Amino acid sequence: MQLDNVQKIAVLPANAIGDFIFAVPALQALRQTYRKAEITLLALDWHATFTEN
Repeated sequence: MQLDNVQKIAVLPANAIGDFIFAVPALQALRQTYRKAEITLLALDWHATFTEN
């Protein structure tokens, strides 16, 4: 189900690396479904380092 006119999405992932890895497909699905939306990952510093590549 896709909602119309979604402009911003905030995601709060779990802090453990295993939980974060399992969340990645959900983040990819959000990006694919809501291509124009701003997706903000509310995360820790290591999440940014982990996702740089």
